[in-house]
Amino acid sequence: EAGVLPNGEWVVIFGNGSFSGVGAAKLMVVNLATGSIQKVNVGSGPSNGLGGVTAIRNANGEIIKLYAGDMSGKVWRFDYDSSQAARFSLAFSGSPLFQDSVPSSATPQVITQPPVIYTHPNGGDLVVFATGALLTTSDASSTLTHTIYGVWDKGTTETFARPLTRSNLVSRSVGSFTGTGGATFYSVSGATVTWTGSDRGWMVDLAFNPGLRTIYPPQRINSNLVLVSTVAPAVNVVACESELGRGANFIFDVFTGMAATYPVFDTNGDAVFDSSDTAAAGTATGADGVDAIVRGQTTCSGSYCYTRFSVQNTTGQLMIQGREAASTPVIQDRTWRRILNPPIR
Repeated sequence: EAGVLPNGEWVVIFGNGSFSGVGAAKLMVVNLATGSIQKVNVGSGPSNGLGGVTAIRNANGEIIKLYAGDMSGKVWRFDYDSSQAARFSLAFSGSPLFQDSVPSSATPQVITQPPVIYTHPNGGDLVVFATGALLTTSDASSTLTHTIYGVWDKGTTETFARPLTRSNLVSRSVGSFTGTGGATFYSVSGATVTWTGSDRGWMVDLAFNPGLRTIYPPQRINSNLVLVSTVAPAVNVVACESELGRGANFIFDVFTGMAATYPVFDTNGDAVFDSSDTAAAGTATGADGVDAIVRGQTTCSGSYCYTRFSVQNTTGQLMIQGREAASTPVIQDRTWRRILNPPIR
């Protein structure tokens, strides 16, 4: 992430990643004017490191908050703090927002990719992230169950102590069905998240496909849909043979952790999104790399606006549909003009 802070300083912000010399997780903040590097210590080793960072900006475009996960399965929030050399400090008195709550002797669900943040209708932020890594030889053969999470950072009105854990989340189950033409689609089912009592979000365990994990950044599609691309690397491949591995693209409503209540996928292959399509929350893919989301035409009818999206990768494209309330602002076109110049020398 790069941008300007409320005090006018331009910075670049990132996690220190894996394989650091001391095995600790650190937030790195680089001042673009001076080149100075400041660090916020997050978690000790061994084998820890901070993954991708997502910045939250205020109405003036200034970075005021950060979210990031680490290699020990924790998600951290950093708040802007002008009194600190790094200009950020850990929220919640130094505790993480969430941790995967595996025993200390077990293998944690590592988080390498930046989360996606949505504005929760009840206030605060909904932090959507997924676990997984493909950094070492042992990672390639791992069959550890990884998870897609949606965790509500309620803000100052939260009554539960941090970190939140899996016990605060409603679990989801993944099923599958075959669409027209033999395509495999996935359904996601579970109890309703009430966002009251102890409900602070949802989790989708990927145990249905051993080794499935997230090694690409989750992507925001619109104000209520997320794309999470998952892969399971090929294992035990014989020399001189080619095997791409398996994958799944999940696209679902971030506020339910399940399929949207309207057709997102054209499951019957008739090029029309309507009630004849079966509700789906994902589709099977190959291990085909990072997807690009291309926004298409938006049409409005009554209380809703519907937008076509093309999810593109190296093997082709998948057309999907998103829906938002007609009152949600939709950018139809963009004209760019530079109005601020960072102090790069």
